[in-house]
Amino acid sequence: MIIITAKKDGFRRCGMAHSAKPVQHGDDAFSAAQLEQLQAEPMLVVELIDVPKNPGPDDLLKQRVVAEPVALETPVSAVEDHLADAAEAKQAPKKGGKKSDKE
Repeated sequence: MIIITAKKDGFRRCGMAHSAKPVQHGDDAFSAAQLEQLQAEPMLVVELIDVPKNPGPDDLLKQRVVAEPVALETPVSAVEDHLADAAEAKQAPKKGGKKSDKE
C-alpha cells in the first residue's frame, strides 16, 4: 500500500492532484519510475506500507494507526507552555498573603 500526503492540497505530480490529507493507493497504482519521482518530490510525503496477504487483528490495527494519524486539538508546544507557566506560578510568592506591621 502507498499512502501519499501533499504538503499543499491539490499539488500535482504524476498526472494527478494529491490531497493534503493522506490518501491510500494500491501497490500497483504507480510504475516504478513514477514511485521514484513521487518519493523524490519534497512537496509530497510518500509512505510505503507492507500489508500482509492474510492480516491478523494486530496487523490491521498497526495498518490503521499508520494510515490514519490523529491530529491533536492542542499543539504539544501549547501544552508545554501551559505547564511551564503553571510551574512558575506555583513557585512565585503569593500576593496579598500576611499583613505587614506597617498597615
